[in-house]
Amino acid sequence: MTAGDDRYGTGARFDDLYALFLFDRELRELLFSAITRAEAALKAVCAHEFTRLHPDEVNPYLNPDYYDSKCRPSAVALIDKVFKRILELDGNPRNRGDYGGKAYIRHCMEDHNGQVPLWVLANDLSFGQTVWFFQVQSPAVRLAVAESFTGLYADTHDGPRRITIKRLDSIFNRLVFYRNLCAHDERCYCARYDGAR
Repeated sequence: MTAGDDRYGTGARFDDLYALFLFDRELRELLFSAITRAEAALKAVCAHEFTRLHPDEVNPYLNPDYYDSKCRPSAVALIDKVFKRILELDGNPRNRGDYGGKAYIRHCMEDHNGQVPLWVLANDLSFGQTVWFFQVQSPAVRLAVAESFTGLYADTHDGPRRITIKRLDSIFNRLVFYRNLCAHDERCYCARYDGAR
């Protein structure tokens, strides 16, 4: 047999398979727990750094001019397919003014003249959407996010390490892949990320 071969090895017993199943379940639980903390950190840092550069505008994340011009089509898609949908500004007749059914979105839309701070909106983003938001940011925001993660790393590790934008892209693409494996109860112990998005 070779690596990656899914056939049973000679002498494999049901107990062996069950032990591997239990190991994989525990591994998924550990990974999922850690990944959700990484997701929360990315949401918080992205919301903070983006808003810091656009502090006086209502819902600045809806303005395509605030994203990397090289990523304009992707940024417009994010705005139209994610942000406007959460806020129910997408013209979809199935949206009946419930603002996604989320009380915190409804509160902002109704009681704050439609102003929904990014730190509130970020709660409604999936991990993949959050990574997408990070990846279409202007270079200034992406750099500020990377510098924040460099600081977070220094706070939690013995030695300093510079976290680059490229490294964050790689880390978070990989984490989204593994998060989805965990969430969908797929086999994790032998999974390999191939770099495809």
